[in-house]
Amino acid sequence: MAEVKTKISTVAEPLVEKKEEIKKAAQKTATSTEEKVKKAAGTTKKAAVKAADTTKKAAVKAADTTKKAAVKAATATKETAMKAKEVVKKVLQNEMHIEFPDITYTQADFERIAKDVWVYDMGRKASEFKSVALYVKPLERRVYFVVNGTDAGDFRI
Repeated sequence: MAEVKTKISTVAEPLVEKKEEIKKAAQKTATSTEEKVKKAAGTTKKAAVKAADTTKKAAVKAADTTKKAAVKAATATKETAMKAKEVVKKVLQNEMHIEFPDITYTQADFERIAKDVWVYDMGRKASEFKSVALYVKPLERRVYFVVNGTDAGDFRI
């Protein structure tokens, strides 16, 4: 039996040594792998921070560009309004007077009367009165009108 134990120990000792070597190699590999994972995580974190920083810079740049565009548009709108105001000043102020032996009417008088007929006689809303076309018939002493291109009426002058 002692001989068997000697043979077993002779065969087992190199195996035990190999087992220890394998165990050390496994630990070394695990440590190396753990370090690689940490390094990769650090790199990922750096990439995420860099991406966030880039996104922030892009958002600031976009906001600045939008602000500049808004200021430019406002300036252009103001200039356009000023030009339109100048054009309106240049338009001739027209007045029309229709004279009868006993009274004189202007275009504004006819428009006001047509609007009153529209509201009080026809029962419509004043806010619906957008435009009016007037047809004056002096011999009949009547004014015919068409409101908003569709509704007609008349009144005596």
